[in-house]
Amino acid sequence: AGTWIVSDMQLAYRQLHRAGFAHSVETWIDGALVGGLYCVAIGQAVYGESMFALQRDASKIALAALVAFCRVHAIRSIDCQQNTGHLASLGAHEVSRHTFEQHLSLVSGEPDIVDWTYDSRMWLQLEELIKRFDLYDQLAQSQRCTGCNGELHIVPKADVVDRVLPSTLQYYDEFRLCAMCGKVYWRGSHY
Repeated sequence: AGTWIVSDMQLAYRQLHRAGFAHSVETWIDGALVGGLYCVAIGQAVYGESMFALQRDASKIALAALVAFCRVHAIRSIDCQQNTGHLASLGAHEVSRHTFEQHLSLVSGEPDIVDWTYDSRMWLQLEELIKRFDLYDQLAQSQRCTGCNGELHIVPKADVVDRVLPSTLQYYDEFRLCAMCGKVYWRGSHY
């Protein structure tokens, strides 16, 4: 197996990093790098380039950290380049080329973010988003709610249309609703 990150690309990304445009977001456990991603930022435009994980969910943690960072700095979107079930499960969705180009024309000319230092308080920025879209335990396979221990009932997509992200509706085919608190859970065949 090979990699698409050939030596010329490695050199280019090192040069972008020295110029302040390429950044890494890393997940460390007990002093060991276990996952992460790198991105390119120009103005207020952030382009996710590649993710890796040596331990389960390590790249998801890095992506969540990038989302938190972007929210603190009022960056409205991250270009993740591919439409995958995995990214959709994390909230990604496609936009038209026209919409993307309009967005780029607005944000590329904005001042660059100079300080990419991460502060753990940035995680608080995700709390509202998690609550809004009920992103707790998306792959629930039990019959009980993790929040209130209420019974979960399988419901049609139409019953949860206003309660989950549009990309979730696209990629997941089984939804469960807690009879007590109304939290939505999903599991899909495309994950």
